[in-house]
Amino acid sequence: MKLHGNFFLSGIIFGFSFCLINCGLLLFPVVGEGSHNYKQGLLKGILFNFGKIFSYSFYGGIASYSHFLLKTFIESKYSFIVGGIFLIIYGIWFFLKTGGKYVVAGKFQKINLHIFLLGLIYGLVPCGPLIGFFLYVFYVSKGILFGVISGFLFGLGAIFGPLTLCIFIPYIWKFLYRSSFKIFLRLISSFIFIFWGVNLILLSLSH
Repeated sequence: MKLHGNFFLSGIIFGFSFCLINCGLLLFPVVGEGSHNYKQGLLKGILFNFGKIFSYSFYGGIASYSHFLLKTFIESKYSFIVGGIFLIIYGIWFFLKTGGKYVVAGKFQKINLHIFLLGLIYGLVPCGPLIGFFLYVFYVSKGILFGVISGFLFGLGAIFGPLTLCIFIPYIWKFLYRSSFKIFLRLISSFIFIFWGVNLILLSLSH
């Protein structure tokens, strides 16, 4: 229980530092597009980050099951290539899309479910601090469930930083998204996704 508390606190620190910087550029266009207030910004931020939490829980389970399996998975160049291709496609789609949304049955709320998928894929692309954390989980693990809970709590703690940013993004986006500026803003936003995607693929070549 004490370890899980430490994992949660580590996630909070991670979320307000590395994750805030690392995810901020991606979150800005994702959350800003079509959001008119902080509630919509938070909703999109939650979808993105819960996708990442799902991935972190998966990693936690692998870490508890096998150090070798985790090391093989996160160091595989294919995880970088898949993530990179996805981000490139997402960047192109973001520029061309017309604001299509999906309806969640029973709640009659329009939610961009692709944001959850983006968070899920992005969460599967390992970063330095994340690799270090899960290697530590392997050494202190007490079973697969322990690892899954560890990954979940770490991811849960890590969402506070990005969600704080999501509160302000809709207002910043609305200010910038003028009729004469919106095409340029969408182009820059798409470039962010494509840049990260190409960068991941280049990283895979260095493995």
